[in-house]
Amino acid sequence: MPSDAKNSIVEPPEVIADRIRKRLEIVPPDRFLAAPDCGLGYFSRTTAYAKLRSLGQAVAMVRAEL
Repeated sequence: MPSDAKNSIVEPPEVIADRIRKRLEIVPPDRFLAAPDCGLGYFSRTTAYAKLRSLGQAVAMVRAEL
């Protein structure tokens, strides 16, 4: 399921890492950029920070595998 900019639930890094891995089947790692969609401005700072932290952890997990 794709992420939803209006969903305030913070997805675990494992879920985001799986999405990244699927995209890396199409886009080579040196051309891939993991970035949040533009919806973080609508969340509280706490939620936005948690979502960014989860994204960062997911990226670190996938990088360790490459």
